[in-house]
Amino acid sequence: MLIVADDLGYSEVGVYGREIETPTIDRLAETGVRYSRFYAHSNCSPTRAMLFSGMDNHLAGLGAMRVSISPNQKGQPGYEGYLNHRTVSFVTLLQDSGYKTYMTGKWHLGETPETLPAAHGFDRYFSLTKGGPPGGHFNLNGARPGAKGVYFEDGVDRTGAKAYSYLSSP
Repeated sequence: MLIVADDLGYSEVGVYGREIETPTIDRLAETGVRYSRFYAHSNCSPTRAMLFSGMDNHLAGLGAMRVSISPNQKGQPGYEGYLNHRTVSFVTLLQDSGYKTYMTGKWHLGETPETLPAAHGFDRYFSLTKGGPPGGHFNLNGARPGAKGVYFEDGVDRTGAKAYSYLSSP
């Protein structure tokens, strides 16, 4: 199990410093592997690209967040705005080794069928494809006027009312 948390400082989780009590995460960390030398980019999707590929974010296609790509970067290698296919995700390696792979949460590494989680080794997934404006987990009922979270479940668009009822079901 890999847990990725945006906007969370290194020492905030109990196992790394105890600013927040996180007994379940602490127990998982005590019996698993803890990484302490990972380089985090200043933005979430370039960091995710490095984490999933084990490569520099530029090589993985996210030299910058897609919404932040400047005109001189558009169309340039390393600035595709999605986890490109010159990389092999660690998830694909796990899948190739016979593991079942699942993910839920923010993907933010591509929005087209060929860049969604299944294209990078996930057997099943329920993902938010965009992060921040215009998308977000809490935008399904208009928390940000005009904003909508974009969700996919195993390649099926679950955006809007369907996604809200899906998320709210017992």
